Amino acid sequence: MSLFSSLYTGSAGMLAHSRSTEVISNNIANTTTIGYKRSDTSFGDLMSDATNRYTSRNASNGGVMATTVSRIRDQGAIQQSSVESNLSVTGNGFFIVSNVTDGSEDFLYTRAGQFDAGPDGILRNTAGYVLYGYATDADGVTQGDGLGSLVPVDLSLYPAQFFETTAVETSINLDASDDLIDTHRFSTPQQLPASEGVDAGYSRTVTIYDADGLAQDVTFEFRRIVGPMAHFSTNTSDDLNGDDVLVDNTNGPTPAIVNGDILQISDGTNTLDVTFTSGAADTSLNQAQTTTDMINVINNYTGAGTDQLFLARLTDNGELLIQSLDPAATMDISGSSASVLSSNGLNITQDPDATPDYTYEPDFDITTTPTATDAYPGQGDFPAISNTTTPNPYTWWEMSAVQIDETTGARTILTQGLLNFNGDGSLNADGDANGNNILNLSSDDMPFNTSGDITVDITRLTQFSGNYNTLDMSQNGAPETSFKGIEIQDDGTVLIQFQSDLTLPAFRIPLATFTNPDGLESVDGTAYRVGADGSSGEPTVNEAKTGGAGIINGGTLEASNVDVGDEFGGLIVAQRAYSMNSQVVTAINEMTQTLSRLKG
Repeated sequence: MSLFSSLYTGSAGMLAHSRSTEVISNNIANTTTIGYKRSDTSFGDLMSDATNRYTSRNASNGGVMATTVSRIRDQGAIQQSSVESNLSVTGNGFFIVSNVTDGSEDFLYTRAGQFDAGPDGILRNTAGYVLYGYATDADGVTQGDGLGSLVPVDLSLYPAQFFETTAVETSINLDASDDLIDTHRFSTPQQLPASEGVDAGYSRTVTIYDADGLAQDVTFEFRRIVGPMAHFSTNTSDDLNGDDVLVDNTNGPTPAIVNGDILQISDGTNTLDVTFTSGAADTSLNQAQTTTDMINVINNYTGAGTDQLFLARLTDNGELLIQSLDPAATMDISGSSASVLSSNGLNITQDPDATPDYTYEPDFDITTTPTATDAYPGQGDFPAISNTTTPNPYTWWEMSAVQIDETTGARTILTQGLLNFNGDGSLNADGDANGNNILNLSSDDMPFNTSGDITVDITRLTQFSGNYNTLDMSQNGAPETSFKGIEIQDDGTVLIQFQSDLTLPAFRIPLATFTNPDGLESVDGTAYRVGADGSSGEPTVNEAKTGGAGIINGGTLEASNVDVGDEFGGLIVAQRAYSMNSQVVTAINEMTQTLSRLKG
């Protein structure tokens, strides 16, 4: 290498390390810049070869070249922010931004997430870049995909909002010891339903909001009923007690019953004759002298099979109630002695058909699909009864959803049906795929404007003895309410918060990923664009938490990835290298001066 070549090499070294110092100083200057990505300096030697540029033969050193290398892919530390709209990414993705709100310019990409809404409601970061995302529907489903479907995240679109009710949640315990309602025993006997003949044992009203944002009160009523199975009951002049003698007892509650009379109960296949005897009764022979005898005979009867067919019990009103345990069976007692059926006998109430008789059909057959003429045409709105073969005969309730006119008191029944509870107090019902028991209030049955059905979750209805107790009666609607703020979830969903504390999905912020993010080209404002040489690759738009894009953290910011300690160490090295290269230039200068003083 000649003296002048050495001079050029030294000056090239000074230039390279001055560039390294420039990169380091820029890193240090941006230590506190949100989303800033540091750069390194890569050095490469230059070789000169006059004879063969493809080999090292006869090669001589030609100096050094400095190249700036971006470290964009390196994650910066995540730090908390008091601004919910400030965002950071944990992962490989970049926020998609632009200088304009109409999408007329190419998109840029950034990790600088100091986004906040300006006077126009559009989210921009401190560099003025507009954040873009996908609009969503009320269920949070994105509208479109790809860069062409992106829109500015504009909060001004939601200055005020009302929320139509689509779901109601209930958690109520029903009192299993409440009075039992038997519609056959009304002053004018009738079949089910019971809602028009007696006040509800318990009711709760919830205010919902219709498709016009208007408040509508819906009352849920509960009545403890005998149940839908065929049944009949006594109406003796005196209340029955277990030890009452029913035979040949002129002073007893049934003076007309004499020795040898029968109460005949038939279900069409099996027939039980309860024979009244004036002496001690042998219940194994289906004999009865007292009320308890009669109850035991009926409850122990299995007919040709092994299962109990009928259930007899004394009610709190001192009446004998007899039910079929088969929900679809009919009971006929017309073969009984006339004295047993008479007003001075058991005084059994006839079935309240169009023509009353002693043949008792189910008031409502739970084993078939209801029709418009059935007692509960809306039973299909209720969760299906799970056990329709041997349901608990003690735990039947009629539930009604009604709207009551405050002025006239007129009642509009939205739907009503039957509920049955298991022995453990839980609903005897088939849950949906999520295990929930849903009552569906059909929009067709509403006397007000709704855009769809309203679901009522009755999964947490229980029945235990004690007090009625409402633990929860809530709904997801609200009257018109003003904008309060936003919440951004880790999948990028932007939830608009209102003063009513309800939220509405409005946007979903996607993230762009690149095959080589270090190949992106920096622009002002800590943003990047696809490099002209294409080394970064084209952007792939992903939803957060997919495609390696990472998650979005609301209320946080990503600090720069600059390590000040490393930068100052590099600065010392660059300073020393620059100084040493300058010494080379000085030495060559002195040597050339010496050479110029030589005389021939």
